[in-house]
Amino acid sequence: SSGINAEYGGEMDYNHFSTTPETLLQCRTYVLSQLNSKHTLPPLVSLETQKEKLLSILQPLVSHSESTSTLLVGQRGTGKKAVLKCTLKELQERFYLRRFFVVRINGLFHCRGVDGMCEIVRQLQSLSLPLPQKIPASFQELSACLKDALQFAKIETSPVIFVLEEFDLFALEKQQYLLYFLLDLIQQPEYLVAIVGISCRFDAVELLEKRVRSRFSETQILFTYVDTPLDMLTILKNMMLIPTNSHNTTDVIECWNNNVNTLFENENFIHLISTYFNISRDLREYKNLITVALSKVGGSAKKKRNKVHEAGSSSQRSTSLHSNNDTIGIVDRIINSTVEESTQNTQSTPTGFHTLSRVSLPTFEDFEFARNTVLEEDHTFQLLNSLSVLELGLVVACKRLLERQRQANLFVNFKLIYEEFINSMDIAGTKHLKLDKSVCMKAFEHLVFLEIFLPVGSVKSIGSVGRPTSEYQAINISLDFNDIEVAVKKRS
Repeated sequence: SSGINAEYGGEMDYNHFSTTPETLLQCRTYVLSQLNSKHTLPPLVSLETQKEKLLSILQPLVSHSESTSTLLVGQRGTGKKAVLKCTLKELQERFYLRRFFVVRINGLFHCRGVDGMCEIVRQLQSLSLPLPQKIPASFQELSACLKDALQFAKIETSPVIFVLEEFDLFALEKQQYLLYFLLDLIQQPEYLVAIVGISCRFDAVELLEKRVRSRFSETQILFTYVDTPLDMLTILKNMMLIPTNSHNTTDVIECWNNNVNTLFENENFIHLISTYFNISRDLREYKNLITVALSKVGGSAKKKRNKVHEAGSSSQRSTSLHSNNDTIGIVDRIINSTVEESTQNTQSTPTGFHTLSRVSLPTFEDFEFARNTVLEEDHTFQLLNSLSVLELGLVVACKRLLERQRQANLFVNFKLIYEEFINSMDIAGTKHLKLDKSVCMKAFEHLVFLEIFLPVGSVKSIGSVGRPTSEYQAINISLDFNDIEVAVKKRS
């Protein structure tokens, strides 16, 4: 049996599908849940080359016990994690007699050496490797424990794949202890490991110190957005189809899939997606589009009242989608309204299949409504809703500082914003979160890139990409204070 994480080996559960009318609403809920599920293998379109290259790098690790390292580079939403997930799944199927472990750490949380090592030890403990129950406190003790565990894994011919998300944040850490330790393991025959970095920065390798870079294989796999609208249509179609087989096929699932196939052959629908393709190629935007469109599926509240008595329980499962940070605020509001309507109808009685199918299958009008809704939403609120909690906290801290200091005609900088943010965390009782200053600086630079924060000063005092040259660079904010307050109230 394979030792890979369970998320790569799960099979689809058809038990909740049946031939009753309410399954159409369950189909909608299922598609919505799969859009943001971490356990679903996404369709790979125009990514076969990247997958084969990654497979050729990782396969010797499992088959011939050769340690290696690589870096997946590309903008967000280009399929880096999707390719990695499908590659690990294929490795599991090819070498089902040899198990391997996957350990994931993220630069947003584990860039400091001790934090990263503690997380690695914690994950390896759950994989039944010989490690002490009490995690040591020092980096040296953690290193010794981890080396012993990896030596045991080598004896058992069980390689370990380390996945480093936000690889550039590890590289920005002072002295790069964690990267040096992990990459140095590759050079030693006593250990059987692979390092897979994931980064959005194309200069991530240039950030490495000489001693670290000399141990890195320099192998990079480049990811780009899909080239044509037809490729995007193929991806979206696969997202909306519900897989079936000879043992788990119902009339309702066939009806849903036939409707999806017909929809994607509609010339108006193809033109709509092609037009939207000129605006954005980010797959996350299209997931939002599908979510808004499917929130319209099911008809009006009056029609729903005579449809499915179990719609309330079905809608409760769809609310789990609201926790995804990538879904913009307008999506949350529309789904919430849909859930409220469905919940009110828990005592209603079901009607016939044909009546339900006429109002419960997605149509071109639903996607046209979604396109208009997303495009007509205020861009300021869209931008603020897309920010992470940390970034929004920095914006609020900057707003508070400017409100106090504008009377004296003073500017603010990252140092003052960071201190204000930490003070607000102390007041809120969340000081235990221990956000590292470098992580906050990364979020601050992203806000400058989005032109929410505007550096103030001469051109020489501003970086080549609009970044402040230091934490003392004066900045101003480009948003209205009232818009910030409204956005925070909507997020709370």
